[in-house]
Amino acid sequence: MRFSERYGYKKVDDSLIWEDLPLPSRNRLWSRIDGLVLASKDDDTKKFLTRLWDKFYKREIAELWYTSRSYGGYFAKTYFDFAGTIKYVKDFFFNDKWFEVFDFIEFLYENYPDKDVIDRLNPLLNSVLEEENLAYRIIDGIVSPLIDKEEIKEIEKALNPPDRFAPVKEHIKNSLKHLSDKKEPDYEDSIRESIHAVESLAKIITGKDKSLSGLIQTLKDIPFNLREGFKELYNWSSKDLRHGKSGKELPTGFEEAVYMMVTCSAFVNYVIAKYGETEG
Repeated sequence: MRFSERYGYKKVDDSLIWEDLPLPSRNRLWSRIDGLVLASKDDDTKKFLTRLWDKFYKREIAELWYTSRSYGGYFAKTYFDFAGTIKYVKDFFFNDKWFEVFDFIEFLYENYPDKDVIDRLNPLLNSVLEEENLAYRIIDGIVSPLIDKEEIKEIEKALNPPDRFAPVKEHIKNSLKHLSDKKEPDYEDSIRESIHAVESLAKIITGKDKSLSGLIQTLKDIPFNLREGFKELYNWSSKDLRHGKSGKELPTGFEEAVYMMVTCSAFVNYVIAKYGETEG
């Protein structure tokens, strides 16, 4: 799902730019993308541009190639049109709507073959977003509403657990996607996915019990206040939000969804760091 098919806009600070991408910001973002990704004109660039042309712009792939003929037309050779294709991409980047630029960035993260290049690109683009006072950050390839820098670190860490905790990662990523839905952000589902991450964690750690209470019983030296506080959060999301046992509408918005995602990510990171080496 593209960025433009997600976002609900919530302006929390008038100094932040939420629905615009000024020319200076586009200049800086493009310079980093062009310099690190497109300028090399290698096989990875060719593969990415072909995918972009076909899946993003939905144009004929044959347009990416041109034929050069020798004098008299007796000999012909076909070349990939790097210059013309990159010019088209650049024109798009500077002239289309701001959210379509973010669509492009997300497509780049998902489709560029060399993930090491993307890993190097990520801090460069996030630095521009921060310096230009833009209200988004890129988290695991998703252009997301502005979240505190330390909170982003917790989420990113939860998105990169050891292999056996892959289901936990998937729920945290789904939570982030629901939070970032453009047409209709689903804060309740974001909260549900966050707590699902904790349940998956519990099942993996205990080997049998998917409830938080079962996890806490297994991990007996969790500090009392942390244990009780998390129990209350779990009860709210599990009994009230997920199963509707309160019989009344519950306040769930951007703030609640972010809080639960960050809190669950932090708890996941804490438990994995403390007990993750122990097989359930």
